Amino acid sequence: MERYVAFLRGMNLGGRRIKNEELRRHFEETGFEEVATYRASGNVIFSTSSREAEGKLAERMEAELDERLGYDVPVFLRSIDEVAAIAAWVALRSFRPHSGRKDRSASGIDRGARFGRLRQRLKDDAVALGQLQQRR
Repeated sequence: MERYVAFLRGMNLGGRRIKNEELRRHFEETGFEEVATYRASGNVIFSTSSREAEGKLAERMEAELDERLGYDVPVFLRSIDEVAAIAAWVALRSFRPHSGRKDRSASGIDRGARFGRLRQRLKDDAVALGQLQQRR
């Protein structure tokens, strides 16, 4: 059984609104297992026993979603191992904004503090993905 993360482009933007429960149901009805949605942005984690190549699997997902939702949904598909490797990338997690003076944008936003919040979100995401990978 292979585990993947599908990043669905354009979900919950404009008139394209779908609840996580509905999206999860569509994936389950398509035959995928252990389906979980992540945030309200069209990120879906799932397992499949299919031996399809990733490209063919993404094409099948796009066709199924187009039929079920009535609009094109581009799918960016990665294995859970690829996503975990990206999340664990040391350079991303250890990067620090320069120290010293406060670096403020023209709008007055403290870029260091803003980056700190982003870095924490990335760490939280890495932990969540690591926990999902351990369940395999």
